[in-house]
Amino acid sequence: MEEYLPSPCALLLIYIDEVLRGASEVVFISNPISGAIILAGLIAYDMRVAFHGILGLMVSTAFAALLQRTGYRGYEGVVEGLFGFNGLLVGLGIATFTQDKLESNLRQAVVVIIFSMFSTIVQNALAGWISPMPCFTLPFNLCVMTFLGGTASYRRFETLLAPQLLPVEAGNIDYCIRELMSDQCDSWGYIAGFLVATIRGVCEIYLANSDLSGILIIVAMLLHSPTCACLVVLGSALGAAVGLLVGGDPISIYNGLWGFNSALTCCAVGSGLFGKRGPVELCWAAFGSVITVFIQYAMAGMLAPAGLVGFTAPFCIASLLMLGSDLCRESNIETYQAKSAQGITLASAGGGGANKRSSTPASSTTMSHLRRMQNRSMASPSKTITTYSRDHSVASPNKSAAFSRTQSPVEPGAI
Repeated sequence: MEEYLPSPCALLLIYIDEVLRGASEVVFISNPISGAIILAGLIAYDMRVAFHGILGLMVSTAFAALLQRTGYRGYEGVVEGLFGFNGLLVGLGIATFTQDKLESNLRQAVVVIIFSMFSTIVQNALAGWISPMPCFTLPFNLCVMTFLGGTASYRRFETLLAPQLLPVEAGNIDYCIRELMSDQCDSWGYIAGFLVATIRGVCEIYLANSDLSGILIIVAMLLHSPTCACLVVLGSALGAAVGLLVGGDPISIYNGLWGFNSALTCCAVGSGLFGKRGPVELCWAAFGSVITVFIQYAMAGMLAPAGLVGFTAPFCIASLLMLGSDLCRESNIETYQAKSAQGITLASAGGGGANKRSSTPASSTTMSHLRRMQNRSMASPSKTITTYSRDHSVASPNKSAAFSRTQSPVEPGAI
């Protein structure tokens, strides 16, 4: 029997769509337009780091597609970009915290390719182990920590991280959020500093530190899901507020280092992507965001002597605990069980978990190609037709990670 496959042009369009969706999946959405806007924001901030991130995104997506097409199970979620976001974060993380001593990006690019491919395998493995719960950005954290943990032995690389004990600062506690300690702080400056901290907390999800990039990320989310966008902003603001409450370093708060993990937790728990959505769940999301900050700095104290940072591991821990504790479960037990029973689909997506999110339809070009294939199928029933479609019920296993590349002094515990 003759088999019809998409044309090379259609395959390229499908791949581009998957890559762009992967960029947006870091913040729990699947939208190629949003993904393109987010990548533009990353390029505007740091082209070198963005290049490595996009390289990781493309490699991890292509690797998952190759494994899926060659018969390996569990990689079907590549069509929703679910195997791209961890690769993107791996590339961003490696390029952010390491530098080739010969000032050549080639070696870094090779390392990014290796670990972005590894993140795809790790994601599929974790999805099978913890299903029906999502694995979020645990693959990114495992992969980037594996590389950075050995940088002291890599003579061709230098790292911005080094084993240290967190400093104990004495003196007056300054609650004024500002970029530099020499900056004056009045009432307006206090409000402006808090707004900047909230925006940069969103931006730090992608390891960037720019007001423009943060605004573009928020706009990209608004285009697809205003609910997710609002929750991410709320979570970032709560993280900054907790920093003020406990007397965190004002410069670290200003640069968003107290907000990115809590922003992700707030969206994961309160958006209804993995359970019920309502006022009660919103309260739990806010509570989880607050707890995330304490987990983040507890991990910072434990990892600093090893020369590592927590990245988005605090978000993963807090979100999995909140979701696994049944706090956001569907009120209708049969509905919840039916969603959880989507194990095959959800595990194949690389994350597991119950999901209610609908996603953006495939491009018109791709859909037109699929319709032509279906017409052929009706005209010649005896032929086997291979089609490529999207399962819009797939849950996003994602979610992101972040850290700062700020030029101003950074508190070690912030990462």
